[in-house]
Amino acid sequence: LNDARLESCVCPPGATSAQVAVVHDGAMARARAIFDASLLAPASTAFDAGGLHPTLRAAIERLVSASGGAVRVVSGYRTSAEQERLWAEALRRYGSPEAADDWVAPPGASMHERGLAVDLGGDLDRAAALVEDLALPLHRPLSNEPWHFELVGSRG
Repeated sequence: LNDARLESCVCPPGATSAQVAVVHDGAMARARAIFDASLLAPASTAFDAGGLHPTLRAAIERLVSASGGAVRVVSGYRTSAEQERLWAEALRRYGSPEAADDWVAPPGASMHERGLAVDLGGDLDRAAALVEDLALPLHRPLSNEPWHFELVGSRG
């Protein structure tokens, strides 16, 4: 609103905080914002399950339904073109393939492209608890991405 330009935003799906850098009149400022997710509008529990493995689709539909709106799907199946775009953005943001790979898989290496992964948003602790409570065939293989859930055995 004050003619500042957004330089970067670290805004992981499902997170309750964001880190931004803005430039205004030649000066750069950085800030970290933490927000209260309970003040956000309720998310729709509907999502496009196209391209997901049928077992993953059924497990995610059950999880989202059981959460009563506390959990939502942020990202599911991705085409190769979508993964290429995300990879290019990560390279620009993080500056090297090594750093980008901490947040986005290179094209051809993402479980999203195979329909075997989803990124969830909302109450991720509730999502993890529901996976256990409902004995869903899901797990979180990436310690740096608590929103990323995959079908058990998908990394075979």
